[in-house]
Amino acid sequence: MEVEVGAEHTGTGGPMMMVRHSARQIEKWTEQFGFTPLKNLAFTVYMNREKSRSFPARAYLARKI
Repeated sequence: MEVEVGAEHTGTGGPMMMVRHSARQIEKWTEQFGFTPLKNLAFTVYMNREKSRSFPARAYLARKI
């Protein structure tokens, strides 16, 4: 899933695309490149200042084997 983030949120002067990957994709890539998953943390990404547009996100921490 791709989401466009407006210039007002990127600090770059232009919009950027954020790409959302599934948990299975992340697991596959960590295994494929020799990483061991350690932790993950769910958080909410707000798409506007009013916090009326949001979507769930997750950060992953992994260690190289």
